[in-house]
Amino acid sequence: YVQKQLDLVSKGIGGFIFFGGSREQITSFIGQIQEAAQVPLFLASDIERGVAQQIQGTTPFPSQMAVAAAIDMKRHEDRHTLANALCAFAAEINDIGLNMALLPVLDVNSNPDNPIICTRAFSDDPQTVAALGAYYIKTLQSCGILTCAKHFPGHGDTSIDSHIELPHIKKRRSAL
Repeated sequence: YVQKQLDLVSKGIGGFIFFGGSREQITSFIGQIQEAAQVPLFLASDIERGVAQQIQGTTPFPSQMAVAAAIDMKRHEDRHTLANALCAFAAEINDIGLNMALLPVLDVNSNPDNPIICTRAFSDDPQTVAALGAYYIKTLQSCGILTCAKHFPGHGDTSIDSHIELPHIKKRRSAL
């Protein structure tokens, strides 16, 4: 299995996305592929609820909605607490060898029937989503982690699971 990935690295692949495995397996594998790469690889994972979302033996992090419920962005103490938590999160990401987190989710949880966004969104309020999303990006990047905001604008207003079916959002561009 590792040989296939090493072959891709030798051919110039730009990176990998990790879904599953143990901390030891992933850390070892990342060491091997980064050593073989002529140019450092982008190594990403979908870890919006902490590294434990994908990699066993690591630390879970609260959902974005839980963070929004606990943090008042107007309070310096709350922002400081969140920054410390995000930097600890970033340290674990770095320790494993990942360098890109596929987060934050910037969807607005605007449809209560949405089966996939739910607590992955910070809120049903666009300003809260924007403020916390920007804070996550700024803080994680200051700790050396690349981020990738997701999803398509309006995804929080879908009513089907986009992992199973292709949702259609019937709104005007201005509403999106």
